Amino acid sequence: NRYKVPRICFINKLDRGGANPWKGIKGMRKDLRLPACAVQIPIGLEGEHEGVVDIIRMKAIKFQGPKGETVVEEDVPENLIEAAQTA
Repeated sequence: NRYKVPRICFINKLDRGGANPWKGIKGMRKDLRLPACAVQIPIGLEGEHEGVVDIIRMKAIKFQGPKGETVVEEDVPENLIEAAQTA
């Protein structure tokens, strides 16, 4: 972090087998020794992936349609409110 340049890491493929965004964040913290945090948390993983929770705006963003081409904004699902508030 010599030059104090901000970094963004995009964790992709949350709908695939073995998806684990938390492993990537932990790796950035441990291996790269960088402060890392999520700004979105997934709504389901692998075959159950429906979208993400934007923890900055506290809104759920869901992908609907055969290929997820329709984006719908909703309230955060009850089961993810605590996780979104503490992320």
